[in-house]
Amino acid sequence: MDEKREYKTKDYVRRATNNYRAKFDQVSLQLPKGTKDYIRENAKQPVNVYIKELVLKDLKEKYGYDPTE
Repeated sequence: MDEKREYKTKDYVRRATNNYRAKFDQVSLQLPKGTKDYIRENAKQPVNVYIKELVLKDLKEKYGYDPTE
C-alpha cells in the first residue's frame, strides 16, 4: 500500500518545531522519589530551570564552559 500519511499538524509547523528542537540536547535524569516535588516547593521554580542553572553554573566554574559564547 502506497498511501500518503496525513498529519493533523501542518507541515510547516512540524518543520519549525524540529528546527527548534535541533538546537538543544536532551538529557533524561532519574532522581529518588519525592525529589521533584521537593525542588518545586523549595526552589520556587520549575525543576528543569533549577537543574539547568545548576549544571551550567557548575560547568562554567569548573571548566570555563559558557554556551552563550
